[in-house]
Amino acid sequence: MAEHVTLLRPDTSPPSSERGLSSALPPDLLEQVRGRVRLLALFLMIGFAIDPVLYFADYGVAALIGVQLPSDFLKRLPFQWANLGAMAVSATVWGVTRHRNLTPSRLLTLGLVYEVIICFVIAFGTVWEYYLVMHHLPLMTWVHAVVILFPVILPGPPRRMLIAAISAAAMMPLSLVLLHVWNIVPVPADGFFDALIQGAFSVGLAYMSARVVYGLGREVARAREMGSYRLEEKLGQGGMGEVWRARHRMLARPAAIKLIRRSPVGDTRAGISEEAQRRFEREAQVIASLRSPHTVGLFDFGVAQDGTFYYAMELLEGLDADTMVRRCSCSGSAAW
Repeated sequence: MAEHVTLLRPDTSPPSSERGLSSALPPDLLEQVRGRVRLLALFLMIGFAIDPVLYFADYGVAALIGVQLPSDFLKRLPFQWANLGAMAVSATVWGVTRHRNLTPSRLLTLGLVYEVIICFVIAFGTVWEYYLVMHHLPLMTWVHAVVILFPVILPGPPRRMLIAAISAAAMMPLSLVLLHVWNIVPVPADGFFDALIQGAFSVGLAYMSARVVYGLGREVARAREMGSYRLEEKLGQGGMGEVWRARHRMLARPAAIKLIRRSPVGDTRAGISEEAQRRFEREAQVIASLRSPHTVGLFDFGVAQDGTFYYAMELLEGLDADTMVRRCSCSGSAAW
């Protein structure tokens, strides 16, 4: 069926980086980036708040009952202010993700920059405070856990996630260099070596996780492709099929896609029955033959790669029949 486009619009397509992310993942998964950045920010905000809360609680209890605190207790006060600062940054990121005008690609960039900043704060503060109290370097910090955690939670292109993971893991040796050069913490050669080995290990795990998570998202996107249309949101289903909100990949035109569901797992039937197929084709032909301003137009009809029959028609915003019946029934009951 030929299509004629008579209206030309200015190019309002997003930048190439946003198109790459948007074309690879379905919209509902892209929207999950917003919630996941918020989740990470909330998780780290709580993590940074625990130590200051316990510290000031101990300080208040000791002052209340007149107990003398350890000599190194007050030396840890600057680190608690640093934790509170990191908590404030996390709260800011959590608040920024609430703005709907930020695209998923920009939110992902914000999350990755936030990852690098947080890793530097953790590495620098943890090594300094631990040496101040224990007089030797810590065997492990939370930096490597954060590096591994981010790609698992945030879906993003593996190469982009790899760059962020390398940058975040580099904050550990960078902090050691700064602490050693500024004569704050003497760092032996094996301390730098251990930091590099642990960082390389965490970056490797992060990259593998990013490939798995992103690959699963790509598979979901491919599974939702119906010809030139991509399924976005399920609108309803009936005895024979389902109806989805979809969008044309080239024209960016919204549409409603009706499809015959595949046979459920364990069904002994080979697939869609010939009778159901003929009924579906007749339905599409009848809709295509309608010429009335009060009926929807049919755009396309075809078979997807997995054998699913579908047709694309004009998308109308409004109430579905079930909702309208229930509302009218409630109104009628109220009238009686």
